[in-house]
Amino acid sequence: MIKGLQVRSQQFKLRSLVRQHLTLAMEQRYHLYGAHTRPLRSGR
Repeated sequence: MIKGLQVRSQQFKLRSLVRQHLTLAMEQRYHLYGAHTRPLRSGR
């Protein structure tokens, strides 16, 4: 029971880390390619 909860929390941490890394990569890609064409985060 407790072991399952620990595994679930570890999976959640890993998922959040992956999500942060993906968003960072997307922002860097936007800065590289689309920064001079259109502003970042327009309309969001």
